[in-house]
Amino acid sequence: MTTAKHPDRRARFIAEYRANGRHGTKAAISAGYSKKTAHAQATRLLKDVKVSAEIARLDGKVFERLDLSAQNTLEELRRVLHFDPGQIFNEDGGMRPISDLPAEVRSCIASVEAKEFYGTAGEDGVQPVIGRIIKLKFWNKMAAISKAMDHFALAAGPLAASLPQPAEQAAREAEDMALIEAMLKAKETLWHGGGNVVPITSAPPKKAG
Repeated sequence: MTTAKHPDRRARFIAEYRANGRHGTKAAISAGYSKKTAHAQATRLLKDVKVSAEIARLDGKVFERLDLSAQNTLEELRRVLHFDPGQIFNEDGGMRPISDLPAEVRSCIASVEAKEFYGTAGEDGVQPVIGRIIKLKFWNKMAAISKAMDHFALAAGPLAASLPQPAEQAAREAEDMALIEAMLKAKETLWHGGGNVVPITSAPPKKAG
């Protein structure tokens, strides 16, 4: 049976192929081909000029809708590669509000975690916010460097030998995170008379009234 006689099956194969992560054999089975011939049918279909063209056309529509392009992707990679942590701080050392950060800096932030500390409740029963800790996690610069090297075919060159290996880099990051967590825990609470826990931060408590 030729593909031309089964346009619906071909369209189904294209849809399944794009939906399942580009697995040809699975797409062929989902499109109705037998498991015994699925691999051969997938290979034949993917070599079909019309099938390849249709897959490229549909991919192009998605990329256009999502504003995805090689240029945009490389620009995001460039931002991570050249990110300077100093850009998130004011001249007095305080952290700038995230909304005030340039877009190219915000795109380097992988996650944000905020924790507030409250003082003793007043007569109205409301506990005032006396401090806040904001933890920012940034995209892995070493991973970005590795991807850039792969793109420019530098991974096999002499530069690669001078870079930390993945396991070594992961160990360093784990040590850094453990140190940061210990510092934060030590800063979060202060024990004193009566076993009461008083949250503390660098921000001074607000005065009542």
